[in-house]
Amino acid sequence: MRQCYRIFVTLIIAAGLALPAHAQQAMRVMAAGGLDPVLHDLVAHFQRDNGNARVRIEFGASGKLARRIAAGMPADVYIAADAEHAQWLTDQGLAADIGNVIALGELAYFVPAGAALRANDGLSALAQAMDAGRLGRFVIADPDHAPHGRAAREALLEAGVWAAIQPHLVVADDAAQAMRYVTGGTARAGLVPAHLALRHQERRRGIALLIAPESHEPLEYRVLVINADSAMATAFAEFLQQPEAAARLADYGLLTPEPD
Repeated sequence: MRQCYRIFVTLIIAAGLALPAHAQQAMRVMAAGGLDPVLHDLVAHFQRDNGNARVRIEFGASGKLARRIAAGMPADVYIAADAEHAQWLTDQGLAADIGNVIALGELAYFVPAGAALRANDGLSALAQAMDAGRLGRFVIADPDHAPHGRAAREALLEAGVWAAIQPHLVVADDAAQAMRYVTGGTARAGLVPAHLALRHQERRRGIALLIAPESHEPLEYRVLVINADSAMATAFAEFLQQPEAAARLADYGLLTPEPD
């Protein structure tokens, strides 16, 4: 089955690969920030199997990328971190459907090593930390544009601390930047993608506490083909749904979706 798939991919992009390297147009992939760095790994794998096909990746908040695509930004493939932005882009007539889920995300409360907080105390303890002056700055991704930021806002509302935490809040552009802020010293704690937080915990750079999924809307990484005329875009979207890609996503801590 795998061999047949590779033959199929080779055939449908053969015309493009026959062009001189300087004449090939790079496939443009716009992806949710939480997929950095795993998407680089997946693209490298795809390129090795497909004649070093040229691929350009741009990461950002799902909502901002969707609106840029709708405004005319060239894109071949779009990977959102939720169904809402995938649906919005589809409603604009820029994709045939909301695509397929390639991985499921989670949210984590992360406290870096040395901070005057305990992640294991949970979000409900943030009120006491604020009262005691121990909280400092707390980071989330932009809830208006990034699915992980929206999930963070929902979790903080559920914990009853959303209003009180406003003076402490640092809003990052996307989920990956939120992770960089909390590990780089810009914030003392934050709500960030669990798969990124757990990798830092494995390296003893902090403690991550998984947030109950029922406290926020689902985080679903969905792949949509924007340029239906691009055989390479279709091949890449199909590749991301293959067992090899699923295994690599799982290696990075993302959950595998249930089969249809």
